[in-house]
Amino acid sequence: MATSVTNPKECATCKELQEKGRGVMICAGCSQIFCNKHYPQHRQMIDKQFDRLIEQHALFQQDLHQTPSKTPSQLTQEIDEWQQEMFDQIMKIVTAAK
Repeated sequence: MATSVTNPKECATCKELQEKGRGVMICAGCSQIFCNKHYPQHRQMIDKQFDRLIEQHALFQQDLHQTPSKTPSQLTQEIDEWQQEMFDQIMKIVTAAK
């Protein structure tokens, strides 16, 4: 993923840390220049970020495909109970209206 630089410039990490270091590799992903010392650290950081992204994706997929907490028979029972409650309420209203 890195390409060698024929005309070395300042390493992005060395610049942040106010160190002296000449960049010899360009990261193809972010186009920043890194020295031999900091390029492996940069790759490690990218790998960790990618691992976190994969983990978040897996959790998201799990949430999407998680089975409902109630079984179909439980849902049917709840519907039947609701139906009976509604019927009872309607009958009370009908009786009161007569």
